[in-house]
Amino acid sequence: MAVDFIFLLSPNNSGTTIIGQYLQGQTGGYLPPFGNHEGQMAPAVRGAMRSKPWDPDHKLDWAWIRDEWTKLAEEAGQSLFIECSPPNLLHVDAIREAFGDRARCLFSITSPYAYISSCLYNYSFPPMAAHKMGKLAREWVFKAETQRRFIEQFPDIPRIRYEDFCADPTIVNQALDLDTVTATDLRGKANEAITEIVELSARQFAFLTFAEWDRVNGVLAQHEDLLDFFGYTLRPGRELLTQAAGDPALMHAGILRRTRWDMRKSQKKAAAG
Repeated sequence: MAVDFIFLLSPNNSGTTIIGQYLQGQTGGYLPPFGNHEGQMAPAVRGAMRSKPWDPDHKLDWAWIRDEWTKLAEEAGQSLFIECSPPNLLHVDAIREAFGDRARCLFSITSPYAYISSCLYNYSFPPMAAHKMGKLAREWVFKAETQRRFIEQFPDIPRIRYEDFCADPTIVNQALDLDTVTATDLRGKANEAITEIVELSARQFAFLTFAEWDRVNGVLAQHEDLLDFFGYTLRPGRELLTQAAGDPALMHAGILRRTRWDMRKSQKKAAAG
């Protein structure tokens, strides 16, 4: 059986899980059941793909990976493999060379503010420190610069923003020339109770204070051209929190997430004691 591929090329913490599930619902294709539905977590390739995943100099045997993924789709009786592993963003040229016309690609990204908030909540511990926020801001810049470079190298690959997908999911169908299926089941992430397409910017913005966002902007201000390339702007902390206040339920959810996050250290100490 010939297996084709759809690659969602996006930074992590930028909506890849939901977009991948949406693509599965629209196409009926094979979405890997590993991790957050990412091919990099498939047992046969995990060791190679999870070794230095964000090192741009780490070379992968994409022909071998393609063949392993093909086997998984064939075993499931599927002729389309949906692949959303974020580190693929570093290897667009190698992927296109190895997969050729068997692959369709789509670039996606989310705002630096949503990315930083999500990463802080998911991967860090209090206290909130300037170096943590700065590190994540620089990570977003690195991934966005990588994406911009490949967008310029491969202008035939369509691109979207996660915020625009939330407003109208069919932009994915338009970008990839897919028929639109009305009902799509979304399972969301294992650690989230969200099973529908929701624009969560208000929740993400409410996770930090005015002053904390302004520290983030100290890094982003050096890259306004990059923000502009993706249709984003440098936004003062007060403006972000004012927008969040326009959706009281999501703002409240963001404040609760911050409260839970702030408690992590004391919970860790209590468990150790």
